[in-house]
Amino acid sequence: MTAPSEATVDELIRQALEADPAGERRWRAVQALQRRGDAETFEAARRLCQGGRPAERALAADVLGQLGAPALPFRDQAVAPLTGLCEPHEHPDVVHAALCALGHLDDPRALDTFLGCKDHSDPEVRFAVAANLPSAMGRDEDPRGVAALIQLSDDADEEVRDWATMSLGVRLDADSAEDITIADIRTALAALDRTPRQARTPRESDLLAN
Repeated sequence: MTAPSEATVDELIRQALEADPAGERRWRAVQALQRRGDAETFEAARRLCQGGRPAERALAADVLGQLGAPALPFRDQAVAPLTGLCEPHEHPDVVHAALCALGHLDDPRALDTFLGCKDHSDPEVRFAVAANLPSAMGRDEDPRGVAALIQLSDDADEEVRDWATMSLGVRLDADSAEDITIADIRTALAALDRTPRQARTPRESDLLAN
């Protein structure tokens, strides 16, 4: 097997697709593709967005989100193919990967995509929204994003609640949200405060201690 540092783009893609989706071998290939940061890799990843298998499309998202990091030379071009992977009919694993990739790009154009996924039936997708939505809210912290995080802070899934509440309490400046009041955010945090101590995650306890 060709070492990732010596492999071509096609070889790296093949290695990633043949490996265990959660295994180290796949991520070594993904990271090698990301490090290339060139037009050839971008075009290959963009073609994979139209792949017939969810594994191909998820790989495309993983590559596009951090292609050429930290400079991210294809940031602007990557937003459209990534948002295209978040359609309602798409496999949840692909949507999750695309949302996480968009979270690395810090682009407000992705906000509507995040908002469109906040009610997804798969908790992993909602988790990706809660964890990455703030990256798309812009300097003015769009109040629609704040409202979505407040909704997710009351999600049925513990990890989704955890990350949404963290985003509300740590990353957002409530004063900049014209249509969402400080009282709204306090209500969301108060709901967490009413959770019995033994039922809180460590992250939730740290938030309430600050």
